[in-house]
Amino acid sequence: MLYAFGEIILVVIGILIALKINNWNENRKSKQFETKILKEIKASIQLDLERNKAILEKRILSKKKALEDLIKNMHSSQKVHDSILNKNFANASRGIVLTYDKGAYESLKAIGLDKISHDSLRNRLIRFYENRLPRGRELLKQDDEIYTQRTRLRRKLLKSSYVNGKKSWYIQTVLNTENLKTNEDLLHLLDIEGDIYWDNKRVIEPIIQEAEGIINVIDSILK
Repeated sequence: MLYAFGEIILVVIGILIALKINNWNENRKSKQFETKILKEIKASIQLDLERNKAILEKRILSKKKALEDLIKNMHSSQKVHDSILNKNFANASRGIVLTYDKGAYESLKAIGLDKISHDSLRNRLIRFYENRLPRGRELLKQDDEIYTQRTRLRRKLLKSSYVNGKKSWYIQTVLNTENLKTNEDLLHLLDIEGDIYWDNKRVIEPIIQEAEGIINVIDSILK
């Protein structure tokens, strides 16, 4: 009886050890997957972050400066060269499109968001990809009425001419600088572009800040 009881104890201990080893292996695999997917998500967010920072610097902030320069010129008695006016007008007319890569996040979602053990990060990723980014894209879409107004005003302000290029003739479109300082159409267009600038800035800056915050959290977890 004692021998049989001892055998049972040994079998139970063996099963418990096997279960513990199996659980350890599963936890190790789970951690390896979590590390892998977090690195992929971080790389994806990092690329989007760099692109959005470039958009902020080269398109949104340059749009602001161009608008300020054009308004300053309209209130100045000094004559500005047409090439400068055309450059500022082109920069002031710039728009942006929000694009982002959610491939890594979608892969995680397909397998199970619970694979991310950090509750706060998991919820933050869900809000970022399911709410902030799609909402930001929608906010940046131009209203049809505004788009129509912009197009109509630009047609009134621009003039086209045929230019003989190196290989062939082409149509060149430039700003009509005659009576620009008192042009009501230009003032109206700059007002619209100013509103677009603020809308773009209000969308992009929080996305940049949130992306930087998520990357910092992922870095701290990976360490």
